[in-house]
Amino acid sequence: MNGFLRRELLKHRYGEYADLVHWRDQAAAEAIMATVGTSSECIAYLALMDMDGVDPAEGVRHCASLAAYSAT
Repeated sequence: MNGFLRRELLKHRYGEYADLVHWRDQAAAEAIMATVGTSSECIAYLALMDMDGVDPAEGVRHCASLAAYSAT
């Protein structure tokens, strides 16, 4: 998908999950969110999640990266 950089699947010790997706910029993130309901790739991916009838877009938050740190 245009603008996609990487994704991380995070698990909280109490069993909750977060899917952290990194995009090139806000515009790329917004563009995919506009097509998530009609994209066969997105629909197939979301079908793998146990959403308990929750609209996937309901849990989406867009955040800006303020800094990145690395050991290298």
